[in-house]
Amino acid sequence: MKHPETYLNYYRLGSHAYREKVRYYEEHPGDIALLPYDERIEIDIDYVLCLFEIGRYQRYLEKVDPVIETVITENIFEYQGENIFNILLLRKAASLYHTHNFEKCEKIASQLLKIDPTSEIAAKLYSLCHRRKDNTFTTILRAIAMSGLLAVISITFVRILLIEPFYDQYLRPFVTIRNVLLAISFLSLLSVEVYHQYRFFQNTGKFSLGLLNFIFRAFLKK
Repeated sequence: MKHPETYLNYYRLGSHAYREKVRYYEEHPGDIALLPYDERIEIDIDYVLCLFEIGRYQRYLEKVDPVIETVITENIFEYQGENIFNILLLRKAASLYHTHNFEKCEKIASQLLKIDPTSEIAAKLYSLCHRRKDNTFTTILRAIAMSGLLAVISITFVRILLIEPFYDQYLRPFVTIRNVLLAISFLSLLSVEVYHQYRFFQNTGKFSLGLLNFIFRAFLKK
């Protein structure tokens, strides 16, 4: 029997033989196409998951949408005991991130958070993409922080090489300026983080930092 043999040969490769299964799938498209419908769907699902596991993200993106459509139309809720729709969508978001398509990744991660607000991976992807979308406000703050840190480094070298050995009486003003610049840089970076956390909470109803979520929940319980 051709069909069972193809199906069994694929799964005999092993559950973690991702590269071998991808190679077998791509070398036997005709045999797989002739499989019974349910078996073909099962192998299609496993194949795209294997693509993700071996880092072929672009290929995953090319193949996953028809599989997602099949999962929806056939009401396939679970695969190997897990919510297959969420898994496929989450890996699609991650693949978009790895291929630097941050805007689409952010949209899918946002959808996943609406479906499952507890998904830490979706929250992480959403946060990473959102941070890459700097606006004028965050760009200015980052520029201030970087300029301040560069100035601190320069002042430190000047102090070590020139002031301390020869002009000890001028040391205090340099230390004061350095500390002020450090404080400005720190406050600028802190402001960027506060802004991102606010925007993240505004869009998802929680923070991207677990500690803030813990503190916020503890505050609400009081």
